[in-house]
Amino acid sequence: MLSSMTRACIILSVFFLSVLGISAQEIFIITNRDSEINSIRSKDLKALFLMQTQQIQGNEFGIVEYRMDNPLRLEFARSYLNLDEKGLNQYWRKRFLKVGQQDPVSKINSRVVFVYLKRKLNVLGYCSSQSKLPDYLKRVQVEHY
Repeated sequence: MLSSMTRACIILSVFFLSVLGISAQEIFIITNRDSEINSIRSKDLKALFLMQTQQIQGNEFGIVEYRMDNPLRLEFARSYLNLDEKGLNQYWRKRFLKVGQQDPVSKINSRVVFVYLKRKLNVLGYCSSQSKLPDYLKRVQVEHY
């Protein structure tokens, strides 16, 4: 028989693994259904989300992020930007000092991200694959070269 402390540790471990156990294959890049973009190269996605460019496939695009304390943002940064939490924070601090650029628009949860994308045509965001996408959004395929 397991002690109550052992059971609590197991339950917490399962919880944290389920919350943080998101991989790149489980993160969808999303945009407004009426946007012309259907796919994006991984290097263009990285440049866009690091705000090093706004031009993708001849069109100007913006991004919407989750707040820095959101586990999905940290996993996205690890998977698509090759940055851990410390690296991501350092990047934005340096970017602000160098060019005065603030962090990108950030939202608290996927529901708010979805509503933001509904109102913006050429903006990319992302969500967990477990999120049900509303009809007004679509997935954007990421091409890895």
